[in-house]
Amino acid sequence: MTIKSITPFLWFDSCAEEAANFYVSLFPDSRITHVSRYGDAGPGPAGSVMVVAFELCGRPFLALNGGPHQKLSEAFSMMVECTDQADIERLHSAAMFHDIGKAKIPLAVLDKPGRLDDDERALIETHPATGYDALKGNADISPEILDAVRHHHEYLDGSGYPDGLCSESITDVVRMLTISDIFAALIEERHYKPAMPRDRAYEILKSMHGKLEMPLVAAFREVALTR
Repeated sequence: MTIKSITPFLWFDSCAEEAANFYVSLFPDSRITHVSRYGDAGPGPAGSVMVVAFELCGRPFLALNGGPHQKLSEAFSMMVECTDQADIERLHSAAMFHDIGKAKIPLAVLDKPGRLDDDERALIETHPATGYDALKGNADISPEILDAVRHHHEYLDGSGYPDGLCSESITDVVRMLTISDIFAALIEERHYKPAMPRDRAYEILKSMHGKLEMPLVAAFREVALTR
């Protein structure tokens, strides 16, 4: 038997196209090559995406929407070799600075034991822009970190703040940081709330369809539940 090539095949519930578009946005020489859709015979809804063929760095991949009985396998992963330590530290650096704007928010608001009123909520929502304004004149702060500071509360559906960004306007680092930030806020004990169990916090992330990058949420599962 002669094997000409082996193509990695990724199984999803219903987000194969979303995942493929995300992957090709991250790597050079990457593109969607073909999208097949279900017909009237199913098993998926007619016109919905069945298989997405795509290339990452020129190498072929396939993604299939197999339905709820075919969950994304935890046994499959992709290794990306970074060029240097600086590349690995991109997310770490963004996380270090992302909430710096909260230094301008009174502790009485940050640590309020009860529900925030409308004015207090509006004040809290100024912290991304405040942090951005405080750092933007510093030559040692990269544009990528500034982007993370300003946009870590943006959602893919455009419902976040302060700029109402959506989908392709939100970078990969910001997408990852947003997931981590939400999870940390849920599991940490605060003056106004007890710590939430990690498994329950992860279920909340999974429920945020349309707002968070679901393939990243799936990849985050091991970190969320075991570390």
